[in-house]
Amino acid sequence: FKFGKFSITPGLRVENAWQDIRETVNRNVNNAGAVTGLNPLESIDDRSTVVLGGLGAEFELPASSSIYGNISQSYRPRIFSESVPTGPTTFVNGDLEEGKSIEYEIGVRGRPTEWATFDASVFLLQFEDQIGTVAVPGGTSLQNVGDAEHKGIDLSLSLDLLAIARGKKATDSLDWFVNATFLDAEFTRGPQLGKTPQYAPDFIVRSGFTFTHGDKGKVSLTGTLVDDHFADDANTANFAVPGYFTCDLTAEYKIHQNVRLLAGINNLFDESYYSRVRGDGIDPANGRNYYVGASFEF
Repeated sequence: FKFGKFSITPGLRVENAWQDIRETVNRNVNNAGAVTGLNPLESIDDRSTVVLGGLGAEFELPASSSIYGNISQSYRPRIFSESVPTGPTTFVNGDLEEGKSIEYEIGVRGRPTEWATFDASVFLLQFEDQIGTVAVPGGTSLQNVGDAEHKGIDLSLSLDLLAIARGKKATDSLDWFVNATFLDAEFTRGPQLGKTPQYAPDFIVRSGFTFTHGDKGKVSLTGTLVDDHFADDANTANFAVPGYFTCDLTAEYKIHQNVRLLAGINNLFDESYYSRVRGDGIDPANGRNYYVGASFEF
């Protein structure tokens, strides 16, 4: 709905989640990979239907800018790894409930010139019955660890350096971009009160350059900096994830009206790091790797 410079967009969605699990074998394997026994088999039939709402509003400002705000509900059903133990030291709480959340956001965005775009917003995300891990004798327990609050700032900026140098926009462009999220996350209720939820670093920054040659192709170099954080909600030392920095190089070229060739190098500088920790140890990230492909549009 639009009223002059002001617009409002309500939203409503229905989510249906079905999960049917029938285990035929569940082996207990130690860290050396040897089978030490059999775990009880699971038989789970989960069905849920939820109605979620959302509301967005925007007010147009001069210089092709606007103020916007959003309120939205989310629902997170438990996934397979949260329904059935996937490791010898992982236990699943029998009364695990689905997580729910509501997010508030307000910000300003715009394109003040043909060579610059920006977006800045603040957000508040409130989780209820968040699913997480709690240390127990002999391993970790997957359970509802309470309520959590995530609040922070999202920033993004893009500048066309060639347009700035030329004084006008052209067919080719060299864009410098930066996207940053600064986060303060904390449990506000439950057994992990005052601790930081898992995989919630204080900041994530992505920046790089994209050279675009008309509509024929483009090359992008992107660096990602992630602050140190924890892979469990108890913030134990064994589940600490050190901060890391990686770069990716991607390219695409249009060889036909509907066909593009794609190629890329992930982890360009072969950084050794890990971004996940399981109950039986770290999950190392891939080293330098390459890919090629094609994109077809019909």
